[in-house]
Amino acid sequence: MMEPTFEKLLVLLADAEVNVVLVGGVAVTLHGYVRLTEDVDIFTLMSGLRYRDLAIDADEFELSGRKIRLASKPALIGLKCRSQGEKDQLDVVALKQLSENPEAFD
Repeated sequence: MMEPTFEKLLVLLADAEVNVVLVGGVAVTLHGYVRLTEDVDIFTLMSGLRYRDLAIDADEFELSGRKIRLASKPALIGLKCRSQGEKDQLDVVALKQLSENPEAFD
């Protein structure tokens, strides 16, 4: 479900105990709307206040025995609503549908 290089990166970050919250296309995919993405977007403690805001209600999933945080659907919607990008606007629509019906794209 996830690009192997993305998995390796997230496992390495978890092993190094780097506090991150996964955002962007990979997070959208993990919430149930599968789409292509070419990168991994993360927020770290170094991101400041935004990291804390995202971490408060972050969801978690397990990857190779490590817990990885990903931004919640409402947090992703909030981040992506600010963007003018076409993919981001499609993500907003999909995430809203998934909020109403978790099986919308099954």
